[in-house]
Amino acid sequence: FVAGHVAPSQFTKHEEKKGEVKISTLPEAEFKAAILRYNLVDEAILEVEEFSSMFLPIIRADLHLDEHYLYDDKGAAKGADKGAAKGTQTTTAQLPCPITAFSAKDDSAAPPHLVQAWSAHTQSGKLANHVTFPAISHEFLLKKSLELMEELSKTLLSGPLMRPWHVDLIRVAKIAPDSPAIANHTGPPAGCPSLSLGEFV
Repeated sequence: FVAGHVAPSQFTKHEEKKGEVKISTLPEAEFKAAILRYNLVDEAILEVEEFSSMFLPIIRADLHLDEHYLYDDKGAAKGADKGAAKGTQTTTAQLPCPITAFSAKDDSAAPPHLVQAWSAHTQSGKLANHVTFPAISHEFLLKKSLELMEELSKTLLSGPLMRPWHVDLIRVAKIAPDSPAIANHTGPPAGCPSLSLGEFV
């Protein structure tokens, strides 16, 4: 699951970032103004000193990682992971699992079309689902939390984990009540795109 963030391949190249003022390096007053401008935090957090002193260092550290990320498109083409170099994290391998993305129509920090580009980072080449919230910006992560949880639940409850493996166990037990219910656990089925409870025979 990815939410409110552009795909790695859409990050501005490190060379193009030179000379750009990074939000994570701003003095406190300017830093607060910047994160409010981009709707990166609920304003109520900044109004209470106790919350502000607790969360601002976390937000600053998170933005520091984000602003120093460097995507290696050559490595991505080979499906290789180059690792880290001089404090700049590079991740290049495609994911073997489906990706469900969430974005907001008015989010300037992560426009829907740049979130859609996550499709290039899964082996299937497409998103399993892309939910875009209308008439809201980056604060959808806070203000649409119930809708996000609902979508997460729907996706998880329709996946391989919900296969009726327990029904198979009962069926086998009825056919041969004197035999072990599980004679062998083969693990996830071949080609299964995500985690499953496996197949019992």
